[in-house]
Amino acid sequence: MPLDPKNAETMSRYYERTNTGDFFGALDFLSDDVVYTVPGPADLVPYSGQWRGKSQVMLCFQAFTAAFGLVDMVETRSVAGPSEVFSLNDEIFVGRSTRQPWRVGVVHHMIFDADNRICRLDNYTDMVTAVQALGGQSAIEVPVLPPDLVSGEQDISADAAIAAVERFYAAFPDVRELLDEKATALMPGDPRRLRFAGTWHGRDEFVRMTAAMRDSLELTDKPVPHLVAEGGAVAVTTTVRGTFVPTRTAVDLGAVDFFQVTGEGRIGRWCRYFDTHAITRF
Repeated sequence: MPLDPKNAETMSRYYERTNTGDFFGALDFLSDDVVYTVPGPADLVPYSGQWRGKSQVMLCFQAFTAAFGLVDMVETRSVAGPSEVFSLNDEIFVGRSTRQPWRVGVVHHMIFDADNRICRLDNYTDMVTAVQALGGQSAIEVPVLPPDLVSGEQDISADAAIAAVERFYAAFPDVRELLDEKATALMPGDPRRLRFAGTWHGRDEFVRMTAAMRDSLELTDKPVPHLVAEGGAVAVTTTVRGTFVPTRTAVDLGAVDFFQVTGEGRIGRWCRYFDTHAITRF
């Protein structure tokens, strides 16, 4: 089901304010008890953390403007239900003190209350590039979701697409038979530190990536994900919980997976949004 028109209007007007730097004006579209989260290490990224209520969110927004300038933001895709939306964006920033730019994919998962205000907004992104740029380094290039559809994506029902994604999770990492021949995967992270980071093209590369992920992340459980679909586009909130094998670091991270399912019910594209900096920080 599509986003309620009044909630869509709220999101549109919220973006109008934030994209022009009018964060004070953006507060008008948040509920008084809003919860706003940004991943990352608060000691390196001053706007990271969970912010509760408008007064705290304003502090977060002030930290935004002190740390970076938003150069450009383009929504590449969105997946919605009546009272929630996953807005997938291609965003470019510049650190104010370092003048270092970075470009990264960001998911804004917004939930709306009965008054059509945003009562929860969770940001899902990889903070590696922000940490690098705000620290004065040249940020790595990371995969960013393209706006194109996969074959037959508009022809499959939401229920059938969700069933395909559920089969993928149940079979992971042995997913070869569930993939389209031209399947691609876009995984965040610094490839110098994560073997599964990067863009993987075709069924063979995709399977090599899932094997690398299996060898790198020893998962302790498979949490039940929350799935929302429109046609063949499926957005999923899940948790990556376990151990990063190379360093034996504990991992407990929220993530959004975005899938594009073909008309034949196969996985055509998988893009994951989560903070790999929390895994590889030393």
